[in-house]
Amino acid sequence: WSISTNQLEDPDGDAIWTGKIYLKPGRYEYMLVVDDSKWITDPNAKVYVDDGFGSKNAVLDINDDRG
Repeated sequence: WSISTNQLEDPDGDAIWTGKIYLKPGRYEYMLVVDDSKWITDPNAKVYVDDGFGSKNAVLDINDDRG
């Protein structure tokens, strides 16, 4: 977990933040950081799991679809 890695951008100011990260196939749990300090769960995630601290992590499953 790092608040300085893989930062999102909103270059056109439309309040839609985007970014790219290349991930190997697997299961990833994540949260988003707002204003360098507020951790929030991705409201658009399809799957969530308990984070062990009273909140939820979003879950992203990346499949290897190369064949």
